[in-house]
Amino acid sequence: MFEAETLCERIAILNHGKLLALDTTNNLIGRIETKKVIFKIEKNNKFENTKINNIEFKKIDDSNIEVTFNKNKTKIEEIVNILKEKNLNLIDFTSKDADLEDVFIQLVNNG
Repeated sequence: MFEAETLCERIAILNHGKLLALDTTNNLIGRIETKKVIFKIEKNNKFENTKINNIEFKKIDDSNIEVTFNKNKTKIEEIVNILKEKNLNLIDFTSKDADLEDVFIQLVNNG
């Protein structure tokens, strides 16, 4: 999929011969509303998975929390404030932007 993102101006996504989408790479990727950010925190074995204001917090291990949210409705500042309210000391974070693989998975699962 990386090659398609890099080389193609327009992309068609097919599933079992059915055309699911035909658009530019940017427009296809723009369809993805969810975003995932992994926060590295000081070790904390008390944190439990939770959902607050449609923001999903999932403990990966004692030092990492994956947060899934709607990038069009939630600001990162809101997430940081929630983590601070839970007395978690943030060290770093990693953000993953959507790619064509995410688009494909969403279209196949929904379509």
